[in-house]
Amino acid sequence: MRKTTFVALVYLQLLVAYHSVSADANTPHAVTGQVFDSSGSPVSGALVASVPTDTTGSAGSIAWVPTGSKGTFRLILKPGRYIIRAKYEAIGYPDPTFLLSSDPNADFPEVSVAESDVSSVRVRLGGRGGIVEGDLRDSNTQHTISGGKVTIRDAHNSESYVEVFTDQAGHFQFTVPSKPVQLVATAPGYKTTVFNMGHEITLSEGEHRTTNLELQPQCRPAQGSYFRHLGK
Repeated sequence: MRKTTFVALVYLQLLVAYHSVSADANTPHAVTGQVFDSSGSPVSGALVASVPTDTTGSAGSIAWVPTGSKGTFRLILKPGRYIIRAKYEAIGYPDPTFLLSSDPNADFPEVSVAESDVSSVRVRLGGRGGIVEGDLRDSNTQHTISGGKVTIRDAHNSESYVEVFTDQAGHFQFTVPSKPVQLVATAPGYKTTVFNMGHEITLSEGEHRTTNLELQPQCRPAQGSYFRHLGK
């Protein structure tokens, strides 16, 4: 009887220890730091997010988290490795998620979350770009076109692009890096339109440019122009 009780107690202790270790391995920890611009000044109002770089990581903070008055941020992440990214599209710092916005001057550090909090993480934004926005319109009626697609492509790298879609009012907006880009627009029932005959545009730092695009309707055959030939 005593032997059975002893074995049961040992098993219970091992079980508790296992669950304790398992719980510690999945316990989230705080990752804190600051966001700076290229001159080293803290940036308040920027948005920060974590991107897992291995299968063990988990994006504890899925939404972008705003920085405080001194550019400070705090993320809660489970153990794993993460890249900490930042953006501030409203003033011209594009979303680094897209290849088009890749900037070698930005510094998005990789952090390892293990058994304790991580502090003093420094994130540096890259170069400041601008905001391009506008409307898609029917070239005949001047009515706006909702659900149209605007492709913004790196003028020197055809594989680097983003696709944005117009809202119910036919409006689009996107923060682009300060480098040459080309705009192409299309929508169901319309011909593809290349803005400015394919000439590239470059937005300066902090520039806000409005660019309206007109789409020409595709030619529709007149009613009754199709027929079915029966017999020989």
